[in-house]
Amino acid sequence: MITTLLAVLATAVVTAHAVAPDAPPALVQLDIRTAADLARLAAVEGELLVCEVRPGRHEALIPPDAVPVLQAAGLNPAVIHPDAHAAAAAERRRALDTLARGEPDWWADYKPLDAVIDKMHEMQARRPDLVEIFEIGRSWEDRPILAMRITGPRAEADPCRPAVLLHSLIHAREWITVMVNMWVAETLIAGFDDDPYITDLVNRVEWLFVPVVNPDGYDYTWTDDRFWRKNRRPPDPIFDRMGVDLNRNFGYQWGPGQGQSNYPGSPTYRGPAAFSEPETAALRDLTLATPQLRAHNDMHSFSEMILFPWGYTPALSPDHETFDALGQEMRQRIFEYRGRNYAVGPVFTTIYAVRGGTVDYFYGDRGIWSFSYELFGTNFSPPPHQIRPNAEETLPATLLLGEFVADRYGFIADINRDCAHDFYDVAAYLNLFIAGDPAADLTGSGTVNFLDFTRFIELFNQRR
Repeated sequence: MITTLLAVLATAVVTAHAVAPDAPPALVQLDIRTAADLARLAAVEGELLVCEVRPGRHEALIPPDAVPVLQAAGLNPAVIHPDAHAAAAAERRRALDTLARGEPDWWADYKPLDAVIDKMHEMQARRPDLVEIFEIGRSWEDRPILAMRITGPRAEADPCRPAVLLHSLIHAREWITVMVNMWVAETLIAGFDDDPYITDLVNRVEWLFVPVVNPDGYDYTWTDDRFWRKNRRPPDPIFDRMGVDLNRNFGYQWGPGQGQSNYPGSPTYRGPAAFSEPETAALRDLTLATPQLRAHNDMHSFSEMILFPWGYTPALSPDHETFDALGQEMRQRIFEYRGRNYAVGPVFTTIYAVRGGTVDYFYGDRGIWSFSYELFGTNFSPPPHQIRPNAEETLPATLLLGEFVADRYGFIADINRDCAHDFYDVAAYLNLFIAGDPAADLTGSGTVNFLDFTRFIELFNQRR
């Protein structure tokens, strides 16, 4: 009952703007247990820094003079910083000063958009035989949305490799995610030739990275509003509110229902139509142009979770057992780093409902093994000294996706080797089968028979 009541008031509270004209907001942590607590927060024009309200302790922006009011109401506010704008400005100055000093450790602090792009180009310049950068679309404000492909030199006999897509910063304020994403890319590049395990993964898997899905929103968090979440879609003409939550704009199960909002001022506003945003359309088009894509990870912060479908319903997906087994192995790999125990489970029942999200789209529409991290920390960008631990502890779990697709998907049924499974493969296999060609012996029995044909159909249906 409490959760239901919270949901009723959640949109009103989290969309309020705690920016009093005469004083900057304070950043606090407070307790939200009931709908009455939400109403008290709304009464002082407080803004919760979450997209789904559940009973618990949350960060919020509130007018400074509201602290004693909320204390008297039993919300137990603890001031993290008396001036949230000043804290955000100090964070930016510190990060930019670190960049200006030429700190050799790129992961010593957070990086603005231009520095991320520069790092991608540096990676390509360092290993042009492994790295390719390409544009997959343009944002509302005409910024390039860049992808990076990392894979070993292709042999003529191996034109197709199963692909893994890792993307981050779909939510602009989640700075830690781009750092973790880039760490995976750096590990693959630095380890190639020297580390047999990394070399094998790069040779057998095509790794795709989109470090900044939401470049407009990310840039805006560095210049104007550190707590901005959505993209920068121009203001709605009726409500005069900017932005769409890109993780509610994907085409699978997009629309009315739990886990999204149709109000343009909401942090979970789904947009006017599925794939209405250039940023989500760019990821969709990249997916459609990559028929060999077999696994996906959408990195978020924060909650220490490994999530998988479904997000739109509490029902289990048809592949729940495989998802759970993979998720548990990922959890174990993270745990082995230094004992952090991530929660594992479907999005809906593990964190909250998400309708029109990436995980459901990649799995439900494209048939891809899709996961999402909620990285560790107590806010969207933990202190700089936690960047490396976040990246290092999740790396083995991320690489597990590469192992999984490399072992499971060899494009055996892709007879014409065009990196897709379609009618032409069926026709090509039938020709081989009828001719008794040894290439049609998929069971390894030494003869071509009905069992080989059955095996082909099985592999074809699994897109293997």
